[in-house]
Amino acid sequence: MLVLTSAGCTASVTGPSTSSASATPAGSASGTASLGSSASAAPSDAAPAELQGYWVGRVAGDQVILAFGTTGYSVQRGPESVGGRISVSGADITFSNSTSCDGVGHYTWAVTDGRVRFTEIEPDPCGGRREILVGHSYRRP
Repeated sequence: MLVLTSAGCTASVTGPSTSSASATPAGSASGTASLGSSASAAPSDAAPAELQGYWVGRVAGDQVILAFGTTGYSVQRGPESVGGRISVSGADITFSNSTSCDGVGHYTWAVTDGRVRFTEIEPDPCGGRREILVGHSYRRP
């Protein structure tokens, strides 16, 4: 069972808009999310454009919305949302500074046939993050 304990992410960047109300993270009526640095030059570990934005999927019957900015992420599952920092280097992505747990998660990511999938590189100390990412795929809303 996943228990999410935060109302949101503490970083700030504007994500892309979406016209689907069901795919808009909580606290984000316009479709924008707080997801990283709003600096004009992207940092060297920024998520590529291919990964940035919203992704929607299902985990154990719940709709899950992943949102990625340049250096931040958020996850909404039902009424709960969490967030943190990401660092991307090629196909490797590192999740850290989570608002729901301590620990760093190391994964690979790939977009195939319009769906993003994550593969765990080493055991993630945050079981909830692992539950959301491993064995599931997400599509654009």
